[in-house]
Amino acid sequence: MAVTGIIYRRFIVNDKGVEVSYVGQTCDPVKRHNDFLNLNVTYSGVRIENARKKYGPEKFEYEVLETITCESNEDLATTLNERESFWIAEFNSFKKGYNNSIGGGGASGYKHTEEYKQWQSEHSKKLNRDPKIKQRQIEGMLAYFQSPGAREKRSAEVLKRYRDPPEREKLSIAQKKSYADNPLRAELRNAKLSNICSTPEGRKRMSDTIKNAWKSPVYRKKYSKSKKALWATEEYRAKMAVSLKNINGKRVRQLTLDGVFIKDYPSATEAARAVKGSFGSVARVCRGERPKYKNFKWEYVSNE
Repeated sequence: MAVTGIIYRRFIVNDKGVEVSYVGQTCDPVKRHNDFLNLNVTYSGVRIENARKKYGPEKFEYEVLETITCESNEDLATTLNERESFWIAEFNSFKKGYNNSIGGGGASGYKHTEEYKQWQSEHSKKLNRDPKIKQRQIEGMLAYFQSPGAREKRSAEVLKRYRDPPEREKLSIAQKKSYADNPLRAELRNAKLSNICSTPEGRKRMSDTIKNAWKSPVYRKKYSKSKKALWATEEYRAKMAVSLKNINGKRVRQLTLDGVFIKDYPSATEAARAVKGSFGSVARVCRGERPKYKNFKWEYVSNE
């Protein structure tokens, strides 16, 4: 399948009256353009960074120098590197412009060595421990997703990856490892989901997502298979026995929003059944994770 990339130029007449250029390459012109306009996103090298901050990114002119199409990512990367170097020399943008190098090192499709990947991983982890850098990354991503079509584009990219079984498995393993290595991240994610589900909009979105998933025979089969595998383990059965015992073993009290007693129930399950609701939602109110459910307050009552 053919793949396409471009060589582009950004240029400006500086305060000395001289036209100064930056030459780059990309396979995603829309994202690259949005990144350039967003000062919270690091673009490419200290020269162009300083120029963006000094003159303002919107003051730069933009032109596509070449559009290149190849049959593979490897061929595209090689060709883009060669043509980028040519145009950097043509505009002298390394010696008298905003390029930090003579070009040829930034194309999509280029395969790095395992040693370089390891170094890059450790370097990124080190940078992400810096609160200032992390805040800048957050601001950059928020600004990017506020740009027209960015959210839809990102969603389409993620969905495309999840349709590829090997890629989906790879993402799943990476997520599980991340949560195992950093339990705090898992706690924060659970807290975030709980907060989302505490709002009517969040509950509706979660409900619609689950309903749509269950419409897929593939999802139902996969879910059934995973549940059977879990229940086949002694550890999971023991864990669920304790969990279900705790759910059914705690009495629950129903109150008005003003705190007036209505009725006691032997468990969250019975309370939820009485109001035609979800025992999980009743339990979340009892644990203080939600302020109310079905327009009632709920609280655990000591069996003593």
